[in-house]
Amino acid sequence: MRSEVFSKIIFPTPLINSRITALLFAIVLGTTATPGLAYTCGGIPDTECDALHAIYHSTGGDQWTDNTNWLSGAPAEDWYGITVEEGHVNEIDLSTNNLTGSIPPELGNLVSLKWLYLNNNNLSGSSPPELGTLNSLGVMNLIQNNLTGAIPPELGNLANVYLLYLSENILTGEIPPELGNLGALTGLILTENNLTGTIPPELGSMPSLRSLYLGGNDLSGSIPPEFGNLANLETLYLYGNQLNGEIPPELGNLANLEYLNLAGNSLTGDLPAFLADPPGYLNLIYNCLHATDPAVLAAVEEKNYNMFITTQTLPPENVTAETLLYEGTGENRVLVSWDPISFDSGDGGYRVYYQRAGSPDSHCHGLTTDKTRSSMIISDLEPGAEYTFWVNSVTSAHAYNKNDLESPTSQEDSTVSGGLFRAFIPVWKQSSQYFTGVVVSNFGDTELNVDLNAYAPSGMPEPGGHASINVGAGLQQSRLGAEFFHGNPAHEDLSWIELQAENSNKMGSIFLYGVTDTQLLDGAESQSSYAKWLFFTRPLDEGFFAGWGPEIQMYIVNPTDEEIAVRCHLRGSNGNAFNSHIIPARGFLKGDSEDLVGEGHGINNGYMEVEVSHGLGAVGFSRIEFPGVRTALGINAAGYSQARTLYSAQLAHGADIVTNLQLVNTSGYRRTVSVKAVADDGSSLGAPVQV
Repeated sequence: MRSEVFSKIIFPTPLINSRITALLFAIVLGTTATPGLAYTCGGIPDTECDALHAIYHSTGGDQWTDNTNWLSGAPAEDWYGITVEEGHVNEIDLSTNNLTGSIPPELGNLVSLKWLYLNNNNLSGSSPPELGTLNSLGVMNLIQNNLTGAIPPELGNLANVYLLYLSENILTGEIPPELGNLGALTGLILTENNLTGTIPPELGSMPSLRSLYLGGNDLSGSIPPEFGNLANLETLYLYGNQLNGEIPPELGNLANLEYLNLAGNSLTGDLPAFLADPPGYLNLIYNCLHATDPAVLAAVEEKNYNMFITTQTLPPENVTAETLLYEGTGENRVLVSWDPISFDSGDGGYRVYYQRAGSPDSHCHGLTTDKTRSSMIISDLEPGAEYTFWVNSVTSAHAYNKNDLESPTSQEDSTVSGGLFRAFIPVWKQSSQYFTGVVVSNFGDTELNVDLNAYAPSGMPEPGGHASINVGAGLQQSRLGAEFFHGNPAHEDLSWIELQAENSNKMGSIFLYGVTDTQLLDGAESQSSYAKWLFFTRPLDEGFFAGWGPEIQMYIVNPTDEEIAVRCHLRGSNGNAFNSHIIPARGFLKGDSEDLVGEGHGINNGYMEVEVSHGLGAVGFSRIEFPGVRTALGINAAGYSQARTLYSAQLAHGADIVTNLQLVNTSGYRRTVSVKAVADDGSSLGAPVQV
């Protein structure tokens, strides 16, 4: 570019004598090769001229929208976007001019620069620390670029800067506390970046600050109470971060505050009293805040367009714990109930916790499927023990809040669990060609008395379907169903069995089913808890397992003593289908996918979701048989779980056997699952597979 500049100066018109032309070109080329010769910009020092040339070359000056007179040899004050006063560059305004590339460190040589506008371009890379040497700078505007890396702490040396705009970039790292040295600063704008860490309390020591914008980042920790020292602050925007803790009451000292936006964080606690007389603009939605002062609540609701309470993830109220009864006898299960919160939209639910008296450990029993739910049954409790229960509300991240929120703890309630333990075998049939066997194990150190009761699909007790057995400590009883029921004649219809054990939860039970020659045989563990939601992972007669088309029957059992209503949702890759059913007390529903949701549904590659829309809950089981193949499958329907790790206890592969795994995502958002195969000795069979 130097030869270009000089050629424009020396050869303004064509030369006639070609010999002279060649000679002069040789002189020009020799001159431009001389080290240390400064560019000619006209009217400014060489170091500042070098800085302007560095800006041009570093930011793609040839492609700028307007580069009038740049590198032309004209005086610098005639270059587009450059202002010169008293022989020094004091303003650069190249905003919205298609600048690309990076900001050159030579920019720090413009010691008299007062205004720098490089906003609304496509600049990338990090901000050079040399910007901290611009001691005369009053305004730095770099918004709406693609700048990366950390904010240079050297910017804290800019003693005269009063407006610092770095928003809408891709800046990372923490906010340098050195910015609090910034005394003339009136506006600090860092919104819409990827800044992390806590807000430095040093930012509360800027006496001239009027506007502080830190929203749209990933800042965590609490709001510094030192912000109450910003006597001239008019605007405080901290929305869309991960801030927690309470709103500091010190913000009430800000007599000039007119705009306060703290929406979309994880803030908790009671609103401070100063919000009874709130700023002109106030936004506190999508947090975990509440107000006990009616005057504060009324003022905040008005400022938030009556959307304050209805957007807060609050603890549910009126939490109660009630021991479930079965025919007047207390079970070792507890029904925990509560009043749903006002903010019931979006993904989330209620997480129920419990703690046994005398134990230091608390446990989470699970998360409900949404925030309209008002109860959960806690099962498998120690019989006759006192438990305390509480409930927290949960809201998953959404478009208005990037955080997964969990409310503070609700009030508690306690109860003593009963001594009756129940388990359910969802399917039983006994005929000349088909059998069901039951195994009852005693894992305790005292004998176990167990009652067995068989129920028909209508919910009525089966004739002769009652048995009582005694299982010694550490022993088990293993019999066919007919043997348990004292030689009851062949039972041709499908049914189900309930097991009851008084004063023990040390009972384990499995059931086996198949044909009498045992060539078609499988089983499952009895189910000890019923749920409001069930999932069948294999509901369709599709050609999985190497193309074999199985016969699939699903069973939904109502083990409670009241009628329940269920909605069967078949969700697949090409759509959804659903139907509703009523199941009588102690009755059950059976059928294939068309029986449960309707004929000709046409759903492919799906799973069955069963919602108990009315009643306490249900258990479920799938029976999968392959015509012409000597095998069968028994799969319990899964209750809703928040477990992040699941285990399959059997893995085999060979010429005559195959293990088939089906993963079902029952959430409303995409998930990535890592599947790992483990050998008998605990070693890995290969690298995990991401699905």
